[in-house]
Amino acid sequence: MPSNRLFAGFLILPLSIFSILFAVESLASGSVGGGGGLNQYNQMYKQGKVIFFQKVACDRTECSIRRSELNESLARDLVASLRSKDELKLTETAADKAISSLASDEIEKVEHYLSRRFRIQLEE
Repeated sequence: MPSNRLFAGFLILPLSIFSILFAVESLASGSVGGGGGLNQYNQMYKQGKVIFFQKVACDRTECSIRRSELNESLARDLVASLRSKDELKLTETAADKAISSLASDEIEKVEHYLSRRFRIQLEE
């Protein structure tokens, strides 16, 4: 009987460690908030994140921003450029060039992702 308890102890310990590591990993995605079900804002966040890392910030030569360069300051510049994309400008900034590959239906999603991810609240 003691050997059965010892065997059960050896099974429970790895499962407990795995459960703890899996729970921590799921919270470390860089997202704001702790999950919750799917809604239109979570869906928009996820779509914006995918679009952003496929078209704007990636490690391919056609992307103007490297993934490792993304920080709050750059995100703030990109959101400002996204919000003023349709305005007439005398000079084009680096952020303007970076977002030039986005289609009109992708702009709102990428802006939503960056604003939530970096808690950016710019005046309209």
